[in-house]
Amino acid sequence: MEAAAASDPGNLLRLVERTAFIGFWRLDARGLAWSDQLARLHGASPGYAPPADDALRHFAEEHRAGLDERLQACREQGLAFDVEVQVQPLQGRRVWVRCVRQPLRAADGSIAGAEGLVQEIAPPGYPAGSLLRHTVSMGGALGSGEAFVTVDGQGRINYANEQAERLLGPAEAVSGRKVWSFF
Repeated sequence: MEAAAASDPGNLLRLVERTAFIGFWRLDARGLAWSDQLARLHGASPGYAPPADDALRHFAEEHRAGLDERLQACREQGLAFDVEVQVQPLQGRRVWVRCVRQPLRAADGSIAGAEGLVQEIAPPGYPAGSLLRHTVSMGGALGSGEAFVTVDGQGRINYANEQAERLLGPAEAVSGRKVWSFF
């Protein structure tokens, strides 16, 4: 049997990005760099990346402050994180994504920036009835445009999406209240 030729790691990375709906980014002293797949996820052309000082512009407005705090903690204290938020692509409807970030370390161990990935949780057009679609159906409900809340075993609200907040009030005021108190 003949040995296989060494594969190009760049080709393998692009395959992973395309099939897992993941885009990669890096923020360091040189600026912000996005993979082509991340640009596509945000509805932009390959090669696009926003200016470093406006790196969060494509995230839904209500998620930006929390993401900015986490990014600063990552860059300054080395705290990695993994959160689910919404992006607002240049064209089209909001999409739920998973953001994973970690500190970027220099050779001496100091923090030189941050790097991470953005993974689309429910890619548009993914076949209905597929395992992935069922796995992310909750994500679809949360971003569907309909008011949606979850409650604990005692009937207290522990999550309200933005449409539910419009009807019931801000999350801080709604969380912990019994769902029946609103009717």
